[in-house]
Amino acid sequence: MIDGQPGFADQLPGGVEGLFVKLAGPELLEAASSHFDFCVVDIEHSSLGEAEAFDLLRCARLLGFPALVRLTAPDPALINRALEAGATGVQLSNVRRKNDILSARAAMAFPPAGHRSASTAHAAARFGATALRDYVDEAPRAMLVAQIEDLDTDDPLEEILLAGVDVAFIGTSDLTVAARFDANAVAQRVEDVARAAHAARVTLGGFRLNHPASRYEISCSDVSLFTDALTSHARRV
Repeated sequence: MIDGQPGFADQLPGGVEGLFVKLAGPELLEAASSHFDFCVVDIEHSSLGEAEAFDLLRCARLLGFPALVRLTAPDPALINRALEAGATGVQLSNVRRKNDILSARAAMAFPPAGHRSASTAHAAARFGATALRDYVDEAPRAMLVAQIEDLDTDDPLEEILLAGVDVAFIGTSDLTVAARFDANAVAQRVEDVARAAHAARVTLGGFRLNHPASRYEISCSDVSLFTDALTSHARRV
């Protein structure tokens, strides 16, 4: 939560549960919208192209299903197109520097707060039916989720989180690899991130984190759900 503006993770006392979306078809996304609070369209770890990812974001917008997009870098053009397609926000991978957050925030905000380019030639502005000034003034503040996936960062962690982060997301898979599968080192880093998030008044989250302070949990992906269903069916047969 930044500047008193809560994201959807702060609106539910028990937190929210989401999934990564890695498959291009909208059917699983439509089904997931009935069982999860949000999704993250994953451009980092999937074969999704940009056009396919944006189609999923548009589908999620029409469903009223909050959808973020996971990116590996704060690319201003890509961020702007994702927001125009209907993304609720950006989940940025492997954040190590305060400047990563400042760059992403600047790309997500119209001037004078940032340098996001304005257009009404997209669905979010009703393809020009919404006046430019109304669209800019009424545009919701996009969420920014910072993935912390290593045992250290280049800048102090709390400074990074105070630069404009809504959710400090612990990437448990990459963190486990970075710690060379040392469970104690992983647990210590999780507590370090949790303390920094609390000090910065930022929501804590993670992938299957199961931490008592976590309120933004991603528990699976559409691929893993599909695989689990196939495995279960094969065992029954």
